Amino acid sequence: MIFEEAKVFSKENLLEHLVVGHPYHPARPAFLFLKEGYIKLREQINVYTLHKNGVTLIDSTSVYEILEYSPDIDILIVAYNRNFFDTLNLKLNRLHAFRSIRAEFKKGYQASESEFPALWQNVLNIQYYIENIDQQEYQIEIIESLFAALVYQLANIVAHQRIISKQKMSRSQEIAFDFIKLVTGNFKIERNVEYYAQRLMISSRHLTVVLKEVFGKSAIQILNEFVLNEAKAQLSSSLKPINEISNDLKFSDQYSFSHFFKKHENLSPSQYRNQF
Repeated sequence: MIFEEAKVFSKENLLEHLVVGHPYHPARPAFLFLKEGYIKLREQINVYTLHKNGVTLIDSTSVYEILEYSPDIDILIVAYNRNFFDTLNLKLNRLHAFRSIRAEFKKGYQASESEFPALWQNVLNIQYYIENIDQQEYQIEIIESLFAALVYQLANIVAHQRIISKQKMSRSQEIAFDFIKLVTGNFKIERNVEYYAQRLMISSRHLTVVLKEVFGKSAIQILNEFVLNEAKAQLSSSLKPINEISNDLKFSDQYSFSHFFKKHENLSPSQYRNQF
């Protein structure tokens, strides 16, 4: 019997997949736990480095790129199907928990020396029962219970971090955070800065000032970066024709898409794809 709803990847079966400089869309959401070493990632416009005892959520709706990692890296990744998460018997608001965990751990989290071993051991337990599923009497129930325990562990961290984050977040940071959430869900169909300013109930000028302050980039620069990252992921990780990618990103035609891509990447879409 093969358990398809979740899978744990360890250092031994991951190293061949840790390709530097290759933007991609994760096939499934996942939690990454880093026990030793470091890994530097780009997620959309965010670049961050996880160090020892680091935890991050890999969001299947985002574009990721591994920028570098250390030779001594020791990681576990728990990939799962979203419908598996939805069927867990959790005594909390499942949708709220998922959104909260995603918001907090997408930025990367440094667990304490007391927190991390419990998380790591739980992931090892999940891995053991998945890999030995045919030898267990209540195999599915055990895996579901262990995964639910992992969710509770992460939700507990989120609850504590949210209190700290609220105390530290300025009004400008709140606006910038809300802008990124809006862009993540709408950049393919809406690239007008005024649209986002209206949704945030501020002026376009104020939005640009805030984003420059928080990210050092304007609204249009951030929007273009989201579009470019998505284009690079599709070009490097799929066989979709360039005109289909152009249509998916809502360009008026393939020429406009190629012009946009070459302007920002100094390569045509075809030249970029041929690197892979």
